[in-house]
Amino acid sequence: MGGLKHALAERGIACSYDRANLGRSGSAPTPRTAAEVVADLNALLSEASAPGPYLLVGHSAGGMFVQLYARTFQQDVAGVLAMNPVPPFAAWQEQGFPEMTERERAEETAYFSGENAESFDYRASSQQIDDLPAPPGVPFELLISTIAQCVSPDDICGRTYSAYESIMKAVSQEWPNGGFSQVASGHEIYLGDLESILAVVDRLITRIR
Repeated sequence: MGGLKHALAERGIACSYDRANLGRSGSAPTPRTAAEVVADLNALLSEASAPGPYLLVGHSAGGMFVQLYARTFQQDVAGVLAMNPVPPFAAWQEQGFPEMTERERAEETAYFSGENAESFDYRASSQQIDDLPAPPGVPFELLISTIAQCVSPDDICGRTYSAYESIMKAVSQEWPNGGFSQVASGHEIYLGDLESILAVVDRLITRIR
């Protein structure tokens, strides 16, 4: 996400970091939850004396974590942009699973339970987010890729896309100051359409001001 960071740095101080078990950061026991990631980030920002309030930008797993950070430390957050976030498990199970084969459902359940690249327990993390209300004073934007990110309408991505889209709209509506938009891009929007991200960031900055 280096290109995005450099673009954001033109709008103010931009910070990024390696989560535990990645890059130059230390190790941590797994599986991990969003609450642990959020606590790490809060401690890091405090130790670095990074001035707030913060405009949080997160993609995929990060798109889930920034939601919990804002709900946990809302006094330190000016705005949130979540891009293609991991969906809340209960809603995904209800709406996405019916479009999957039995094997895909088993694999998806394992994935959400911690069998993924960073060993995140997305089921527990989803509950942690549900347990805290969305802060009414924090502008929130949710940006997702259209079905253009899927290789085929018949693969698991294509078959479950409408469920994902519906869930993400509902997530944005949980925020009293929430917004929702889509862009024809691959999953990594920051690689495929940086300008669309910056347009949403500028919209957030305008709302914050």
